[in-house]
Amino acid sequence: MTRRYPRFADLPIRPSLPPMSAWGLWGDSDTRGTLNFLDADSRAAGLASVRSGQVFPLEAPFERYRPPLFGRARFSRRAELFPGGRDEVLDDVNLQVSSHWDALAHVEHRHHGYYNNQPVDRLGIDNLASTGLVTRGVLIDIEGWCRRRGESVGHEASRSFEVADLVDCLAEQGASLTSGSVVVLHTGWNGEQFTDGTVRCAGLRPSPELLEYIWDHQLAALAADNPTVEPCPIGSTADARTRRLAREDGVALASVSLHQTAIPLLGLMLGEMWATGDLVEHCRTEDQWSFLLTSSPIHLAGSVAAPCAALAVV
Repeated sequence: MTRRYPRFADLPIRPSLPPMSAWGLWGDSDTRGTLNFLDADSRAAGLASVRSGQVFPLEAPFERYRPPLFGRARFSRRAELFPGGRDEVLDDVNLQVSSHWDALAHVEHRHHGYYNNQPVDRLGIDNLASTGLVTRGVLIDIEGWCRRRGESVGHEASRSFEVADLVDCLAEQGASLTSGSVVVLHTGWNGEQFTDGTVRCAGLRPSPELLEYIWDHQLAALAADNPTVEPCPIGSTADARTRRLAREDGVALASVSLHQTAIPLLGLMLGEMWATGDLVEHCRTEDQWSFLLTSSPIHLAGSVAAPCAALAVV
């Protein structure tokens, strides 16, 4: 039987816990967050979405972005030879240089700390890697939604999309969300939106309403083809007053940063820079917006991130 969960409006489960948080819901030592929504029903829903069995890898080449975004380290490769063969070593590797997951160890809430008040070394990518992810994925084609309106996605302007836009896009696609689903957002970002070295992209506007939408639909995770899921630079869509309030007010922070609220409050992992181009073309052609999504990232205890190792099976 599927477990019943409190609505977002009823969080937290105890008055002493941070507002808008899922802390304690799966126990005071939980380290998996919304991955707890994954169950036999979500796996069955993913399997039921498969029509042809065609596979679309969602991980871009590891060297896709040269130089890496946000000043991240540029790794190098070298061979170590031995009689009859060779090994390979990567130096100065940042695991977020291409398509990746942000683990719960990636970001803390500026007022409340890391998810569920856990030590950061317990919140690594191993919480996903130890079980893997097999569930129903749903592609939300924001780029296509904009095209149908004769609009640009607006990456250069760091355009923000509201919850109402997601609802409208899903309705036009004839798609729906089910418990344990992972939403994959396609914006058409291609890595070329730079102004004076600043990374810019359109994305989901941070807000309490977005957190509510994510939670009440029991999403297991949220991923996108852009580098931050939310508009980048992060915080650029909030006005000056809201940014000032967020320094002291955790609720106001929800309107400034999705990272600093969804990850530490709900325990939501974010996927970034996923390669959705081939998948979205299939979805548009076949009018198929859900699929079996799998992910088995590197099992590195305590790691703040890892390449996504994600596949969509349609």
